[in-house]
Amino acid sequence: MKRLISNLILLLLITASSVFADNIRGNLLENIEISDSFSSEGRKFNMHIEDIFAVSIDASSGFIKGFEVELRLPQNIRQYGGSFALNVFKMVTPEIDRGVGTYFGRKYSSMILPDSAKFFIRIPVSEQLEPANDPYTKVLTSRISYSESPLIFTILPIMKGFPSSLYSSDFTVTVRPIFLQAGTLSIDLNLDEELDQDLIEISIDGKEVSSSLSHRLPAGEHSLTVSAEGGRSATKTFSIEAGETTTVDVQIEKLISRLIVDAPETAITYIDGER
Repeated sequence: MKRLISNLILLLLITASSVFADNIRGNLLENIEISDSFSSEGRKFNMHIEDIFAVSIDASSGFIKGFEVELRLPQNIRQYGGSFALNVFKMVTPEIDRGVGTYFGRKYSSMILPDSAKFFIRIPVSEQLEPANDPYTKVLTSRISYSESPLIFTILPIMKGFPSSLYSSDFTVTVRPIFLQAGTLSIDLNLDEELDQDLIEISIDGKEVSSSLSHRLPAGEHSLTVSAEGGRSATKTFSIEAGETTTVDVQIEKLISRLIVDAPETAITYIDGER
């Protein structure tokens, strides 16, 4: 019985080590966090063979559909087409930090670099990404969750015997977010102090919505109407940009009624029995 238990424990250890056996060692150049506020132009930097960089997903992101890594290959590397691979690892441990280090992770993808000036890899996060018609663009199908990030990227040779000068060649990397085609409407409401904010009504594109002052909407043109009991309605048009927050200022004034009486100067006027 003891031997059986020992064998089971050994089998579990072997299985676990085989799952997380990938060893990643190199100089960590960049630790990039993709978030809703990340610039659509992306982050650009240079790397060498065996350098590594990391990409994390912000847990609070609501508009990240995925991200793209653009890799520009130097001419002398292209002469050895099919001899280098871009390797990507997920569920990386321990905590990453800049500088030379050793990490462990599960292989997520590995791509042989083509003989081309540029190569793209697109990684889905919240939704699947559209297929690419470009032969030098690879769209992955396995979505990455926040818990599986950071991802670590590194370029490694798949054979030996290269000139040492290749190891100092600059690859130019650009990491860009891929945003959902949606954004956030934020209503900056200025309500007359005599009006009750709990009684406001909000309509977007002619359809009544909740009275929340923040709404997620498809990118494009929209209309907003805000009204309050005893107040003057306000209507605004606005545009939503993908992955961005649009703030619309709305002012609701209290409605004031007036009665005009056309009577002789000597007349005495009473309203509800009061002079």
